[in-house]
Amino acid sequence: MYILNETEINKLQELKGTRGGSDRFFDMIEEIYSNDAETMADIHKCREMKDSLDWIESWPAHEKTKNMYYEYMDELLEKIGYHK
Repeated sequence: MYILNETEINKLQELKGTRGGSDRFFDMIEEIYSNDAETMADIHKCREMKDSLDWIESWPAHEKTKNMYYEYMDELLEKIGYHK
């Protein structure tokens, strides 16, 4: 499996705090891992969870989904070699 290099990590880190940065982050890693079906499945799972947070309004469901999203993102970031 491909691990991100420092240049890619720096480009991804530059997106933090920018308007639409999280979507551009997912776009960029989708492009990098387009030939890796397993990683793409993980990326899509995380992106779908992030997107669902906008429309889940009930308190317990929103918090559970948010916590699950953070757990899955931590696993994905570790898997691809992203660090802060």
